[in-house]
Amino acid sequence: HLLLERLTPTERAVYVLREAFAYGYREIAGVLDLGEANCRQLYRRAARRVGEPGSRFEPAPGRRERLVASFLT
Repeated sequence: HLLLERLTPTERAVYVLREAFAYGYREIAGVLDLGEANCRQLYRRAARRVGEPGSRFEPAPGRRERLVASFLT
């Protein structure tokens, strides 16, 4: 949940490949077709965001309830 809420899709991919699968930056760059330096920056940004308190986005009043109700139906 935290990764989905706080990270962009590319940041999530880099973070998971690095943290969960212990890929090196060169391997991540090859998988995602990005530069190695870009992957290092994405990982640093993702790690910082994961460690931050609070949510990245705050839904409008009432929206959370409508989304939960919609999901449950």
